[in-house]
Amino acid sequence: MEQGQAFKLGVAYLLAFVLYVLSGALGGNYYSLLVLLPLCMVPVPGLMCGSSEGVGIAFGHFLEAFLWSGVFAIPAIMNHTGTIDSTSLYYAMAANVVMLGTRTKHEMMAAEGGF
Repeated sequence: MEQGQAFKLGVAYLLAFVLYVLSGALGGNYYSLLVLLPLCMVPVPGLMCGSSEGVGIAFGHFLEAFLWSGVFAIPAIMNHTGTIDSTSLYYAMAANVVMLGTRTKHEMMAAEGGF
């Protein structure tokens, strides 16, 4: 992988984390940062299941999709219950989209042998 591509991925990850912090700071409470718990656990199924075949890799994909759905659902549920305001929701969802896109690009580059 070229240094320029690694730099772009790093900037995208940093942008996502800045958006997460802004979602908490602009809303007046930091409950929207709870989304970082499942977000930090997203790589765990890949580490647990490794490069096994069959049921193991399917279970790993299921767990990763479950965690990603939680990353998107937590801010929406908090906004629905009134824990965070709509500004925090918009910033958290923007951060989620940036993080998912960056993670997808990272996985594509790893599959091509870029790492």
